[in-house]
Amino acid sequence: MVRRAERRAAVPVRVRPVVHEVLLRQPQRPRHPDADGRLTVSVDVKNTGSRAGADVVQVYVSAPASAGEPPKQLKGFAKVSLNPGQTRRVSITVQDRAFSVWSTSAGTWTAVPGQHTVLVGDSSRGLRLQGTVAIA
Repeated sequence: MVRRAERRAAVPVRVRPVVHEVLLRQPQRPRHPDADGRLTVSVDVKNTGSRAGADVVQVYVSAPASAGEPPKQLKGFAKVSLNPGQTRRVSITVQDRAFSVWSTSAGTWTAVPGQHTVLVGDSSRGLRLQGTVAIA
């Protein structure tokens, strides 16, 4: 019996049809969440290819090191379908828990104060845009 060696893919595997040559640009995000603790991130997505297609815009958040959380966590996403040459603004609202950790002592979600990094891209390895958000 021959055993297959386990291998990791060198690049993320895509199982969806994608927009060819996607451009992400002009991120708009506030410096602080709104009164309800939500943050809306908006970016323009352009299909620069010659065929219609779709892609998924993903928003990740990296908490300050003091939180003891993984380096980046997926907190929001939206699928966008575009015709050739079409540009569309995509807005993704990240909820207040994106900037919180579960406190076992308090039995509730607790905001982690400090600078959180917000990353935007089409995969966890393709995060081309980033900015910071201050949490008090």
